Amino acid sequence: MIKIHDYAEGLPVEITTLNPKDTYPEGLLKRPRLVIKALNEGGCNCTLVDLIDVLRWVKENKPELLEE
Repeated sequence: MIKIHDYAEGLPVEITTLNPKDTYPEGLLKRPRLVIKALNEGGCNCTLVDLIDVLRWVKENKPELLEE
């Protein structure tokens, strides 16, 4: 499996599914989304970044990165 690197704290990063019932505020999502989950603050907190948004940004702004 390819490791996803965290260059700030070196903590685990994973791709996981965020379900609508797990969001705040409720109703933010209409269907499950793939997210990048990165732990921070010594593992006490995390951030969730929408993977599809990231891929869309790369496609529009840095398409050469997708040519590998």
